[in-house]
Amino acid sequence: MRVADSTFFDRMRTALGTRSAALAQAQQHASSGLRAAVPSDDPLAVSLARREHAAEHRYQGHMRSAQEATGLLNVADSTLGDVHNALLFARDLTIQAANDTLTPADRSIILGQITQLRDQVLSLANTEQAGRFVFAGYLDNAAAFDPAGLYVGDSAARAVEVLPGVSLPVGLTGDQIFAPTGGVDIFAAFTNLQTALGTGDAAGLQLAIDAFNTGAQQVANARADVGTLMQTAEMAQSVAERSHDRAIERRSSLIEVDAAVAYTELSRAQTALDAAVGIAGQLPPPGLASSRR
Repeated sequence: MRVADSTFFDRMRTALGTRSAALAQAQQHASSGLRAAVPSDDPLAVSLARREHAAEHRYQGHMRSAQEATGLLNVADSTLGDVHNALLFARDLTIQAANDTLTPADRSIILGQITQLRDQVLSLANTEQAGRFVFAGYLDNAAAFDPAGLYVGDSAARAVEVLPGVSLPVGLTGDQIFAPTGGVDIFAAFTNLQTALGTGDAAGLQLAIDAFNTGAQQVANARADVGTLMQTAEMAQSVAERSHDRAIERRSSLIEVDAAVAYTELSRAQTALDAAVGIAGQLPPPGLASSRR
C-alpha cells in the first residue's frame, strides 16, 4: 500500500523538526555546559543539584570560619609565647634581686625592668586581631584587662561553627590564662614583686620566684591548649574543603555535561539535520509528485 504524498511529507517535516530540536538542545548543552538548566529539563536532577549547591555554600562558610579560627589561634599562640618568655625573664630578674649582695640601687634598677615587663605583659594580654581582643571572649568594645590588671572581658570563649553542628573556640579567655581558679594571678604577682623590691622584702622575693614559675607553667599549659585548638581548626578546614569539593562534583554530575561529549553530540545532531535537509531538498513538492504518477 502506497503512502499518501501528504502523509510522507508530514513525516519528513516531523523528522526535520525532530532533528532541529535535537540540534538546538545539543547547542544549548555545548554552550552552557548544562544538560539540565531548568526543572523542566530534569526535575529530580535539578532539585538534587540545588541541594548540593546549598551544601557547597554552607561548606564555604565553614571554610571561612575555620580560617578565621586558625588566624586568631595563631595570634593567641604567638602572644602566649611572648608572655611565657616575659614571665621567665621576670623570674630570672627576681632571682637576681634575691641575692644578698645587691644594693638598694641595684634592686631599684630591677624594679624598673619589672615594671616594664608588667606593662609588656598587660599589652600582650590585650592583643587585638582584626578588631577583636584575642583574650576578651565575646567582648569586642573593650580590652580584656584594665590598667590595674583586672579582667573585664567576657567569661565565655568566642566560638565559631567550623562544620555542621561543630563549634570550635577560637582561643581562651584572659581569666583562664592570667588568673585561673586555683592558679596564679599574674598581674597580682607583678604587684607583689614590685612591693617586695621597693621594701627589700626577701621573703616576698622568694614568693615571687615561685609565683612566676607557676605563672609561666600555666601560660605554657594554655599555649598547649591553644595548639590543640589550632590542630582541630586545621582538620576542620580540611574536612570542609573536601566536603565543599564533593558537593561541587555531585552537582556537576547531576546537571552538567562533559565538554567532549557535548561537542560530539552537537556534531552528530548537526550531521543528522544536514542529512535530513539534503534528502528533503531532493524530493519534489507534494503536488508535483502527484502529477507525475
